[in-house]
Amino acid sequence: MTIMILSENTYIRIGEIPKDKHSTIYYNGLPVGKEDGLAVYDCARDKDLHDWRIVLSKPVNGATVLILADLLEAVYAGEAKVYIIVGKRIGTSTDGTPLIDPLAIIEDVTDQFRELPDLAQMRANEVEPRSGKTYMDLAVAKVDKKEDEHATEEEQRHPEGD
Repeated sequence: MTIMILSENTYIRIGEIPKDKHSTIYYNGLPVGKEDGLAVYDCARDKDLHDWRIVLSKPVNGATVLILADLLEAVYAGEAKVYIIVGKRIGTSTDGTPLIDPLAIIEDVTDQFRELPDLAQMRANEVEPRSGKTYMDLAVAKVDKKEDEHATEEEQRHPEGD
């Protein structure tokens, strides 16, 4: 799979573009101000599959990851759309993502992001290199071991015949 990084004026936007073209700043879920522009994500496109990818700018902070997770959850729930947009970069948002002056929406790619596989399930089926077992098998074995330890403790506290 080859990924081609797009020009610096192409971005991914999750959610509608506000009329004033300025993203809202939230603190503890409450609006506390406005950004100097529209908050977006850098993006790349797989030139073979034509799939879009969100590219996080470095350094990535906790707020960036949490906000992205919330936004993607809204996309999965059908509450938000994902757009490829062009615009002029004018700064960095309070959570570390690019701020732009948006020029145009060039593509609605919401369906591509709704079709993402269940990443937790994918991870569960990956093979852990040292043991050769899947992560799911290792997790089940860990739970089984804890249950066995608990049963042994109970047997020691309450031997048969007491």
